[in-house]
Parts: sequence; structure tokens; C-alpha cells
Amino acid sequence: NCVSQNTDQYFLFNFSYYRIDTLLYNSYSNADIRKSAFFRTRPVGHTFRGSYSALSNEFGGLAIDEIYLNLAECLSRTGNYNEGIDILNQLLRKRLTSSGFIAVVATSKEDALGKILLERRKELVFRGLRGSDLRRLNLEGANILVKRKINSVEITLAPNSNRYTFLVPQSVMAFNPGWQQNER
Repeated sequence: NCVSQNTDQYFLFNFSYYRIDTLLYNSYSNADIRKSAFFRTRPVGHTFRGSYSALSNEFGGLAIDEIYLNLAECLSRTGNYNEGIDILNQLLRKRLTSSGFIAVVATSKEDALGKILLERRKELVFRGLRGSDLRRLNLEGANILVKRKINSVEITLAPNSNRYTFLVPQSVMAFNPGWQQNER
């Protein structure tokens, strides 16, 4: 557990409460070692096992896996999608059991990009990147609608919503009277 404090709010983080979206959890094959490395099965579903760095706070740094995925995505976006898929396969060889690894293939730039972005979502879980990924992908027209159901209440976050942007804390606004508050 870790508690972080600022002058506006308190946040309590406890990995055992980080419930995993069922669709995301089911996207990992049984041969994928991330399934057991990242998650625990609980009576209420699956929860995040803990930090990438094995500390009590979330990992927020750059690591080799993210560099591989960035390179694969850039190669795919620039038309070198076969090279991008080769980079993705280098990463996946380390994420799947040797008997479960089947090389990913792509038939087009768009096919490669879709496969790379799916693996990015699966690899970088709880690394603080999903929100910025959703913003950039939605600005490109991906139109990803985020939905969660909590206690029978469906909550949605529409593509390009102002809710992607946090309010500037009042303590910061007080020191900068000319600033305009972010729209919500």
C-alpha cells in the first residue's frame, strides 16, 4: 500500500483492489506468462499482482519492453510493418512459454499496428500509459469508448472527452491567477 498526499486530495493505492477488465484478462493466452506474473485470481475476479518494479508504488519509468513496443509501432506506422512485427515477436518470445509461442504475422500496415497496439495494452498494464495512449489513438480517429460496470452502474468515457484532462489543482491555480482552468 502507498498513500500519496497533495493539498487537494488523498489517494490510497492498494494493488489488491486493482480489478482487471475481464476482456483484457481474457486476451492473454494460457501460454502467456504475463497472465500469472501480472494478475491474481480472486473470488471477485482478477486483480493486479503488483508493481512492475516490485515496490509498493506503481512503476512509472521507461523500460525495455516499452522501447520494443514503441519501435514496433513506429516501424509499422512508417510502412515497415514486417520489421515492426519482427520486433514484436522478439518481445513475445520472452512473454510466452517456448511451447506456446507462435510468431505473429501481419498482412498489412493496419493489421500490424492493431496487433502491436493490443500487445502494448497487455504489456504496459498499470504503467500509467493507457490514458495517454487512448488520447492519442482517439485523436487519430480510433474512437475508443471506455466502459466499466461498477455495482451495476455503467460508466463511460467517450473518445476525446474533456474528462481525459484533469483539473489543475486549486493550490496551483492560486499561484497563477491568469491561468484558465481546464474544461471538464
